Amino acid sequence: MNKRNIILCFLILSTGFVFAQTDSASQKDKPADTAKVSGFDKFNKKMEKLFKVIPVPIISYSSEAGNTLGLAKFNLINLSKKDTISKPSKISAVFTFSDKGRVMLL
Repeated sequence: MNKRNIILCFLILSTGFVFAQTDSASQKDKPADTAKVSGFDKFNKKMEKLFKVIPVPIISYSSEAGNTLGLAKFNLINLSKKDTISKPSKISAVFTFSDKGRVMLL
């Protein structure tokens, strides 16, 4: 796979939408049966689930490596739902590549 195809794949996979959080304090005060969920809130919940799976794009520049593109993923995992004392486990991964041929995988 040549460099142009890698960059094209990266750009296609890294596109996403960013939405502001809505103020849910007004809905918490209402009883459950009178609070209606808007279409935007439904979409927000779907996007939250999706972004738990999709990595975040990274774009940077340095004089040594040039333009650097990559993906980063960070998750917190509770190993046991019954355990309320332990902190969640952290799993992270980063993959980047640059114009000058540097590739990094952490």
